[in-house]
Amino acid sequence: MTKKVLCFLLLAILVSLSYAQNPNQIMTDEKAIIINPAPSFSVDVWIDKRYANGTMASYRIGETIEIGLNSNASAYIYLFNIHADGTVVQIFPNRYEVNNYLSPGHIKYFGVSGSPYQLRIAEPIGEDKLLAIASKTPLDTSVITPFQGPTDFFAIRQYTNETNQQLAQSFATSLSLFPQSSWASDTVIFTIRP
Repeated sequence: MTKKVLCFLLLAILVSLSYAQNPNQIMTDEKAIIINPAPSFSVDVWIDKRYANGTMASYRIGETIEIGLNSNASAYIYLFNIHADGTVVQIFPNRYEVNNYLSPGHIKYFGVSGSPYQLRIAEPIGEDKLLAIASKTPLDTSVITPFQGPTDFFAIRQYTNETNQQLAQSFATSLSLFPQSSWASDTVIFTIRP
């Protein structure tokens, strides 16, 4: 019994030491979601439909979606939609909303009634992710999602399902330049049906 406890403590110390050697490690999960294990503040993103009875929220093609986000600290906010086929759309900032610096508690809505544009669900069918990143420092997202032309509303880049981890790594590489206390992320996953 004592040997088991000693082995467990030794393993816990080794894990702690390995983490302490790389405190800026950015984690990604199997769905290529960016996770900051040590943020000093938070960002929240949500959609107008909720999970019901343990089932993921879903939308039909052609439906509108309303998105909200906020942060509990002043930060530059970035919002990305990662489609099931690997297409990444930077929803915010965009051509018409270039000021993405929000003060704490300010709620930003997208696609709601009265806004200059609506967000309509389109193909492909499958699982979509909304990724919100809040950063104390402005980020250069052009490597991840460049504007294709001078009149494009959103910045877009096509990734493949095989490069989903590559996408996560692109985010992680960009964010690893900053201390973990200076940025936060949140994700919402939903499905798209015919």
